Amino acid sequence: MTRLKDADSLIEKLDTFNDRVHGDTHFICGIESAKEIIDNEPTADAIPLIRCKDCRYHDGLNRCEVWDMHKTDANDFCSAAELELET
Repeated sequence: MTRLKDADSLIEKLDTFNDRVHGDTHFICGIESAKEIIDNEPTADAIPLIRCKDCRYHDGLNRCEVWDMHKTDANDFCSAAELELET
């Protein structure tokens, strides 16, 4: 199963270990190699999704106003979802 990770966050975390002044040369090379591997990995075509429980069209009673569905699960999702804005 594919796991999506934030590559920029991983590289940023690796940079915290990259002490070029006091660090061991081999360790620094390893950090740089890891960063290069992360950068060269293909980027997944993924977008964040909105679950029914967080959707503005979910009425709180497990019903969807868009699809006129009377039975949804809180963890379901669809292409018409819009984030419920807090007022």
